[in-house]
Amino acid sequence: MKINSARESIFQLKKSLPEVFSATEIIYAFGESRPNIGDDSNEEFRGCLGGNDIGEKSGLYIFSSENDEIIYIGKATKDNLHERVWDHLGTPKRLENGWMTFPKTKFNSRESLELTTSIINGNIKLHVFTVSDPDVVSVIEVYLQVMHLKEFGRLPVFNKQIG
Repeated sequence: MKINSARESIFQLKKSLPEVFSATEIIYAFGESRPNIGDDSNEEFRGCLGGNDIGEKSGLYIFSSENDEIIYIGKATKDNLHERVWDHLGTPKRLENGWMTFPKTKFNSRESLELTTSIINGNIKLHVFTVSDPDVVSVIEVYLQVMHLKEFGRLPVFNKQIG
């Protein structure tokens, strides 16, 4: 599943369940125009979640390959997007050219050594959707994971289970 399809599905889900999402604000905080997570050359985007105040909000974070294929769908339900994202990536190593690598990432897949290497090298994208009601974040996460499972017969590469 590509990130554009996921984005559309999130907003369709919100529209189709007004009794659940009526007072919930969902914002595609960033993703499409941001550089890969290893590119630390632009001060506006420093530190994956840098450049704004989303780190202390609830929401979804989705990692995608450089061609926008979703490789992981995660959630932060306790106003801790920053913690959750960095928990997966681990402490970065800054190279002399300013690029960041992630040698301590928790993302590891024997099935996809190429994607694991891409993550370690900082060549993936991070997409974030902030969700004003932390109680519905899990609904969105599970919905996207199930959609991916139905479409491809499996969860995204680095998701081990639904929810």
